[in-house]
Amino acid sequence: MDPIQELAITKWDNVYHLFNMKVEEASPEYSRVSMPIEPKACNGMGFVHGGVLFALGDIAFGAASNFGQPTGTVTLSSNVQFLSPGKDGPLIAEAKCIRSGKHIVVYNVDIHDAKGVHVLHGTYEGFRTDFAFTETKAEKSGE
Repeated sequence: MDPIQELAITKWDNVYHLFNMKVEEASPEYSRVSMPIEPKACNGMGFVHGGVLFALGDIAFGAASNFGQPTGTVTLSSNVQFLSPGKDGPLIAEAKCIRSGKHIVVYNVDIHDAKGVHVLHGTYEGFRTDFAFTETKAEKSGE
């Protein structure tokens, strides 16, 4: 099976599915995640909501930091700058590893729109846990 399809994020992350994100490329050093711009992702001005942009960056971070790992990495902290409104889709998030330690990982994440406009820059820091990936409650209950 395709290693990207094996990523827990593509199976069990509800935000990933809610906003129709797609992991296009992933490795421990780099990931690329796309997201179409749909009305449910937009704020009252018609731009992608900042929280959705943050989530897209977090998904890109998670795709790279969890790739090939038997246990999950959780976000410890992040610092993002919203540079331009997200208005031309799809949006593309790229995460690049700048530190990978035994427990702490740090990635730079950049999001661009379809015209190449830089929408978000962020640094996401994570902690490698000893928790294995599991199904969501909804999947377990059959909802």
